Amino acid sequence: MADNSQDLGTDLPLSSNVDQILIHHYVLNLEIDFDSRIIHASVILVLRETSKLKALNVPLQSISLDCKDIKIESVWEIHDYPTTIIDHLCSPIPCYQRRQMNSDQFNKLYRLSNDAKLKIRLNYHITKWSINIMPKTDCGHNLHERQPWQPRCICINYETNPQGGSLTWAKDQNEGPCVFSQGAAFNNRSLFPCQDHPTIIATWQASVKVKSNYTVVMSSNNVWSEQAEDYTMFHHIMLLPVPCSVIALAVGSFASSLIKVVDRPNINYNDQALNSKSHQKYTPENNPIICRIYSAPILIDIAYEKLLDSAAKYLVTAQTMLLSYPFDKLDIVVLPRCFGCLGLARCSYFSPCLIMVSPSLLPGEECLSYRLAHEICHFWFGILIGPTDWTEEWFSEGFATYLEDRVHCKACLMSEQDTLNYIEICCNLRYRSLKSELENTDLSLQELRPKTTMMNGKDSVTGIIKSALEPVKSFLQVHYLKGYFLLYYLSKIVGHNQFDDYIRSFVNKYCFQHVNCKEVFDYYFDFFPKLRNQEVTIRATIKEWLDNAGLPEQINLQNFECMGNKLYLQVHNEYKRWIRLNEYNRRKPRRIYRGSRKRRKALADNLPSIANLSIKQIILLLEMLLEIECLTITTLKKLCQYYHLENANPEIRHRWCELVIKHRYINGYKNIENLLIEDQGMGIYLYGELVLYDLKDLASKIYVGIQHEMDRDATAIVAELLSS
Repeated sequence: MADNSQDLGTDLPLSSNVDQILIHHYVLNLEIDFDSRIIHASVILVLRETSKLKALNVPLQSISLDCKDIKIESVWEIHDYPTTIIDHLCSPIPCYQRRQMNSDQFNKLYRLSNDAKLKIRLNYHITKWSINIMPKTDCGHNLHERQPWQPRCICINYETNPQGGSLTWAKDQNEGPCVFSQGAAFNNRSLFPCQDHPTIIATWQASVKVKSNYTVVMSSNNVWSEQAEDYTMFHHIMLLPVPCSVIALAVGSFASSLIKVVDRPNINYNDQALNSKSHQKYTPENNPIICRIYSAPILIDIAYEKLLDSAAKYLVTAQTMLLSYPFDKLDIVVLPRCFGCLGLARCSYFSPCLIMVSPSLLPGEECLSYRLAHEICHFWFGILIGPTDWTEEWFSEGFATYLEDRVHCKACLMSEQDTLNYIEICCNLRYRSLKSELENTDLSLQELRPKTTMMNGKDSVTGIIKSALEPVKSFLQVHYLKGYFLLYYLSKIVGHNQFDDYIRSFVNKYCFQHVNCKEVFDYYFDFFPKLRNQEVTIRATIKEWLDNAGLPEQINLQNFECMGNKLYLQVHNEYKRWIRLNEYNRRKPRRIYRGSRKRRKALADNLPSIANLSIKQIILLLEMLLEIECLTITTLKKLCQYYHLENANPEIRHRWCELVIKHRYINGYKNIENLLIEDQGMGIYLYGELVLYDLKDLASKIYVGIQHEMDRDATAIVAELLSS
């Protein structure tokens, strides 16, 4: 257990004594108060001591839970709990099997905090990062019965803090109040006391009371509501055990789209990828998957049009590659513009059955809906299979990034060659992003497998997560991109299609488990036994990739600049045309001869329109133009006109704004302001560019106007940048 009394800096303590007692089920009762920005709440914890504690034959002394910025009002041990239900929730069953609970059982637990008659108040002690709960006795024995303390059901009454980091209170696009959990560095600790550890899983239920005009969306597999005169009670339940860190909540005056019913594809569990080295563990029912969009009313039509079909398409494709989706529904919630999870590598926050997305996915003739492929892949890598150590973020992010391209290409029915061309373009862009980020990132944050320091020198399930609270970490792409390139390197050895088979088999074997990197790579060599003669060399490369900072020597830009790639060749040719045009514009002779003017006009007229290049190609073209020392105002003006850059999607506009900043193109400053205000999740990098190119006054002017609504980590980073 982590010692909360010492200053851990940016390290995150894991305080729960999960080696002694485990929570098997959470019962959350929440009442949302938008006026005070407080949630009045209680949580019932269904508990059972661990086999380790039983084997030691020592009494339980206390229960330590992870929490942060929560006002505890009282803690009770409930004795008149429904024994049959509690025993069922704590009974050992395979982690991939859903527990069963009917509405009557749900209601008994939901009302237990009020209905219980036989309950005893418990002592508790609050630290910065935890609550320690103790019986009113010495040596872990109950005062009244003088027996070892074996709590089964504990109720904590509490209030959240308006400044609690697990929740963001904001205004939506219709200026209505909204609150959501944004996947903070310390997860849900300021939403409810919990056992916040990557390998500890539990089922949960929640009853959320809101005024009648609000809707509550959560990462539950089932939901229903009860309407009263002036309020609505939403009931959510998840009976598949999950880490408490992926319980997500969004409440607002949401409009909802028409549903889309997605049929599950037929999956052959006896195909070559699912050979004797793995075994089928879970096949969900054949009922279809219900997909729905939630957003502020003003956005619901465009969100439905641009996101729902893409999500359904990617969900079907991902299942053919990764086995069946384990839930019955998929909700997508479009959150306010302050939602911080849209850097150049991230578009959302994933949880079971729920994807929260930034409104930045919507603008532009070609929107960023393909980013949904990444988040959908997280249902397998991140939810069904998770890392045993949160410092190994590369596992879930690397696999999701790698699979994002594969799923997108298959969903779009690309040919094998078109798929390879597309992936090479993506590699080129990711290499440029990774190289740039490594040049500006502390070495300690560049390792894929950081050295974890355990508290008190003990190799225990409790300890600390290194650098987890570093504000900049939530915006870094290092783990996404280095993890991606590690998997890309392994796929090149065996071939992309064969690597797809490996991933499919890996998912089938390890679904509903937590894994470490050793298991990932051991299974790679098990699946490809012909690589045994290269195993020492490949493993040495893997170790270097995981344990060292910097850019691995196995990847360089030349790998992804192949003139045989028609997509890259098109970009290269357009790049050369823009360079020639820029050279003409730079000459500025005193007398412009007629022939020269005609030649320049012909050159400009031959430049392509936006329809000739895809999103990825335009982004790559802008990246290449960013390397040019000087682009003239005329060149920048024509560039903006030809590709309609002011109205493009945020990924393209971000690169355009970088060009504007670098060349001090005053006519483009309004584009910078628009991006930083409307696409706040992507703006963090631009603030750095503005400071670098001595445009701090412009950055400060924009920041002052929106800092009150910005994401907490973004606010901290920008404030530090502007004060330097």
